[in-house]
Amino acid sequence: MQSKPTVLWQGLRLPKECVGALKAFTSHAQSSSGSFDQKSAGRQHICALFEGGNVADRKMAAQSIATGVGRVLHEVNLSRVAKKYIGETEKNLSKVFDSAERNHWVLFFDEADALLGKRTQVNDSHDRYANAATDYLAQRLDAYRGIAILATHTKSSLNPAFLRLFQHVILFPSPGTDCS
Repeated sequence: MQSKPTVLWQGLRLPKECVGALKAFTSHAQSSSGSFDQKSAGRQHICALFEGGNVADRKMAAQSIATGVGRVLHEVNLSRVAKKYIGETEKNLSKVFDSAERNHWVLFFDEADALLGKRTQVNDSHDRYANAATDYLAQRLDAYRGIAILATHTKSSLNPAFLRLFQHVILFPSPGTDCS
């Protein structure tokens, strides 16, 4: 029998409330992760939004969650996914989500507001296609049979319609805040 991997909570320098929220999300994900592997109907994704903090803390927290549920963390590099040519961003996101479902990854999108930002007013075809990529990401997140974590500096930069995707919103302290 395989032993449970050690969770990295002790390495996080975050307030108790934040660590408690991360542990609650991990418990939720653990209790639901068995249903990801089965072909059952209904919404199966578990999605969290990390708001604030610094990149290192958010990434370590995402790694702790992935370790806690016995999965591999896959950090999505948005600079490689988001492209200026029509349809390329959607094609790249499709590959990411297909691989994640096949390999049972925990997906981590840092600086997610780059893709889930507020929709722009449509003045030309570029705006229309940028909004289409945003809509596509929201659709894929909603249909994803797994665990996804998105991070942003401030959730006010996200389109409010996307906030329904998150079962957990976890607030990280501002960089430089003393957490001892």
